[in-house]
Amino acid sequence: YSASNAQQWTKETSGNYVKFKNKATGLYLDGMGRTSNGADLGQWASSNSQNQQWTLTTVGSGRIATVASTDELLLHPNPFKSTFNMMIEKPEEIISITIFDVLGRQVEVIGHSAISNSMSMGASLKPGVYVVKVNGVNGGRSFKVVKK
Repeated sequence: YSASNAQQWTKETSGNYVKFKNKATGLYLDGMGRTSNGADLGQWASSNSQNQQWTLTTVGSGRIATVASTDELLLHPNPFKSTFNMMIEKPEEIISITIFDVLGRQVEVIGHSAISNSMSMGASLKPGVYVVKVNGVNGGRSFKVVKK
């Protein structure tokens, strides 16, 4: 994290959805037509495309942004102090969950047999920024989490 405008976004209402505009570039967060879990996102000029329409859900003290067409996988709170919770809609479709530190080093792996609908994670992590990668049968999805 830095105070850079490139890491700052504004939320704009777009019908029943929201759009996120980057403060530095003036471009919008865009799913780029990709619908699989874990697909890369990009920035694009404003459009009415569903690729730029997001739902925003408040869960506990965290917020989850999901593109309009993806399944729910919720992670909260974020940032967290001791542990964060992950709610998984279809745990039977998850192969593994891997946590990486900010340098890309693997710090924790949770195998398929230990995955359930509701999980508490992060207790052993030191304060810092981490990436949680959820690998499923239909692709992967990543989340950035911060432990205070």
